[in-house]
Amino acid sequence: IHVALGLDILDAPTQVGKVAYLSLEDSKPVFRQRLYKIVQSMPNEVSTRLEELTSRLFFINRYGKQTFMMGIESGNVVESDYPADLISLFKEHSIKCLIIDTFVRTHSLNENDNAQMGALLVLFEKIAADSECAVILIHHQSKGGGNGEYAARGASSIIDNARSVKKKKKVSNKKADEFDEENIRIAAREELLVKVTHTKHNNSSKHPEQYFEISKEGVPLERFPEMSKKNHLEQRYAELFAWWQEQWESR
Repeated sequence: IHVALGLDILDAPTQVGKVAYLSLEDSKPVFRQRLYKIVQSMPNEVSTRLEELTSRLFFINRYGKQTFMMGIESGNVVESDYPADLISLFKEHSIKCLIIDTFVRTHSLNENDNAQMGALLVLFEKIAADSECAVILIHHQSKGGGNGEYAARGASSIIDNARSVKKKKKVSNKKADEFDEENIRIAAREELLVKVTHTKHNNSSKHPEQYFEISKEGVPLERFPEMSKKNHLEQRYAELFAWWQEQWESR
């Protein structure tokens, strides 16, 4: 929405352009309801520019349909016809940003095979280069959330081949008292506070940590919480203790 309207997002400027959202997990009614709630939560400027928004935001619904970019035939990794169709579509409509939800539904490969996942990421690079658009892949984390840059599920080549990675993790309710504001503490206790960390940034400077509170309507609302006045050593100890606790509970 921000890119389609040329609005700043998270204090960063955007270049206005057409955006394609490839939905592989949500049906049309679910997506429309989510989009409606997001627009309702945004500044009035957005609701007054709906005609402009719909002219630049493309929703490609493939819910319930196989949309494999790559698969296995006779033991070999092969590319399907779908990437070429996407590239032609994006060139025709000058799409500048593609969001794929989710990565796991774009292939029938072995997610834990580094060679196969590396080939798939190269295919997405090809789509980006040939279409001259940014490609954003939404991917699940490993069971237990993992730690650091390699928290993504599957082969390490998924992260290795990506140029930028952001990790989204729910803030544990055990960390609620680390925040000053009562409303942020309440959100953390109710497990509605999400932390986003820029764990890989090859082509840009590192973005600061971001926090979002998930509203009752399921909309992420950016928050700027103030941390409680613990000294650095206390804060680091609390983080390490919480991490070890999570590792122990996940076993």
